[in-house]
Amino acid sequence: MAATTTAQMIFDLAMTLSDNLVEGLSDVTANADYKYRSLALINSRAKELYRYSDSAVPDGLVRPNFISVTTFSEFLDLDDGLAMGVLPHGLVSDLFSVENPSLSNREEARYNETLEKFRNFPKAWEAITDEYGITDYSDAGD
Repeated sequence: MAATTTAQMIFDLAMTLSDNLVEGLSDVTANADYKYRSLALINSRAKELYRYSDSAVPDGLVRPNFISVTTFSEFLDLDDGLAMGVLPHGLVSDLFSVENPSLSNREEARYNETLEKFRNFPKAWEAITDEYGITDYSDAGD
């Protein structure tokens, strides 16, 4: 599945979660310091999340590795569920760890909660082989 989430989208959502929009916009002078630090933080969290992504398909014995983004317009090689559902919480936690520890702690807890859900969800499904010839009742009652 092709990734459709950019670093800018993650930054925008993080600014929304932290209530740092100015007239509905995240990319403003007041948020310049946050934006300056965000790419490195996004890449750091994305590397942590990559192994849970459906983008991370092991190639033989080579461990899958996230390729860092260098601009806000680049797409992250991370599935959209992790990119938009988990990563923005981690970004808020990292950005506000000194300035607003209660917000940082709340968002880190949310990051861990949502990550736990993804950890327990399979990246791929496989068909179950009927090795005993048992009748398929999945359409029963329709």
